[in-house]
Amino acid sequence: MDRGPNGELYAVLKDGRVQRYDGATWDVLTSLERYRSAPPGTALAVDRQGGVWVGSGRAPYLRYFAPAAGDLDGDQWREFSGSVTEPVHALLIDSRGDLWVGGEGAFAL
Repeated sequence: MDRGPNGELYAVLKDGRVQRYDGATWDVLTSLERYRSAPPGTALAVDRQGGVWVGSGRAPYLRYFAPAAGDLDGDQWREFSGSVTEPVHALLIDSRGDLWVGGEGAFAL
């Protein structure tokens, strides 16, 4: 779980779904078709712009979603494999806005 730039709460579920809570309701950021094939989420981080980074234990190891205002289209995810430590166990966005990825005995920036 992580907080977004406006205080909203984000969570990744074991079935690959990513949800956002605005204090009153939960919104799903991944479409039904999309999360059925998504790898289980193991880590989540939200950047200053509200971009959501999700790590997983199998390919694609890192997914990124940049939600536009009011747009929750789950097909807007970008997927990354091979360039990050695999599998992903931890994600952190530092004070400079850099994404740190922790995996099997290694980390990447």
